[in-house]
Amino acid sequence: MSVLIITTIDLSNSLTQRPHHMIRYLKNKGIKVTVLSASFENSGEIRDITEENVRYITISLRFLDTFDPRSMYIPYSRIDNEQYDVCMAVGPWAGMIAIILKRQRKINKLVYEDVDYFPAFFDYDIIYERVRQMEKTCLTWADIVVCVSEELVELRRYQTNTPVYFIPNGVDLGVFKEKKAEESESTLDDGIGVDAVDLIYSGALEDWAGVEFVIRGMRELIKILPDIKLAVLGKGSKGNMLFQLVKDLSLENSVRFYGTVKYDELPRYFKNARIGIAVLKPVELIRYAFPLKVIEYMAAGLPVIATDIGDMGRILKKNGAGIAINYSQAEFVEAACALLNDKELYKKCSENARKTSKKYDWNCLFDEEFDIIDI
Repeated sequence: MSVLIITTIDLSNSLTQRPHHMIRYLKNKGIKVTVLSASFENSGEIRDITEENVRYITISLRFLDTFDPRSMYIPYSRIDNEQYDVCMAVGPWAGMIAIILKRQRKINKLVYEDVDYFPAFFDYDIIYERVRQMEKTCLTWADIVVCVSEELVELRRYQTNTPVYFIPNGVDLGVFKEKKAEESESTLDDGIGVDAVDLIYSGALEDWAGVEFVIRGMRELIKILPDIKLAVLGKGSKGNMLFQLVKDLSLENSVRFYGTVKYDELPRYFKNARIGIAVLKPVELIRYAFPLKVIEYMAAGLPVIATDIGDMGRILKKNGAGIAINYSQAEFVEAACALLNDKELYKKCSENARKTSKKYDWNCLFDEEFDIIDI
């Protein structure tokens, strides 16, 4: 079996996402894989590297160029004439490239990996509509559509007659394995103790991520719990603004930024925290999302405070793995205080979180997905 994965995610510079996990899964299975991805350094460089059974072809260009699928297809076609059993196209930009390959009979089966509602990333109506039409075209040409959230499944089944399946995002349980009691008492290399971080956020620092909301909530939490601490992991376009906000609110002793943390290092930070935070803005983008951070927190045994929207709200309420709230400062403060002050509630949510995460093992999820693809 041979698999072509196409994504416009900059795999080398982005946070770890679903394509990273799929590549690792297929690599461990010994399946022949070619990965066509983008780099937004705009150097014009084409990198072609093979590591064991995985070939990485990376094309450097501007993001704007990805709206024309030929910008990646033409340089790719010059160096790879292989025919593939299946193409996994992650998102609409990748899907449009895959359609060209399908027309040329270079792929036998096209799977559209529906990982987000991509139009909602854009504020301008003309771009929103362009991306929406790209998605619809991908749905039409795909042989199978795999959605990461139940909200996306409902939307896509309304939009297309192509078979639509639900395979959520997951977690590498081997990385987030439960620590022994003596291990959990260790500290990070930089000296942060186990109890030094009460709340932790991991992910993109973008407007929709709600990190500003959480930082402003810290000002209220400190009035009740003076020693409370927040750790922020990740990067994004709002990073500088958030740094300044912490200074403006005089929260330098309560909020600490760590920048990008490698996936395999996340458990070292999570085990020194008490609650995982995913209070994302209740906007269209988040309604259809399935944030990886929620399951990663759970796998580390962290109760989660998250916005009651989409799949993440349903998971928390169904499994008792944390507290789902409205996008309200008062509810955020109340939820944090409840978990930090009520030991029985905290223990129950922590146990439920770890138990729930076992349903989302990447290996099991991808086993199911490739059984559906049936190649």
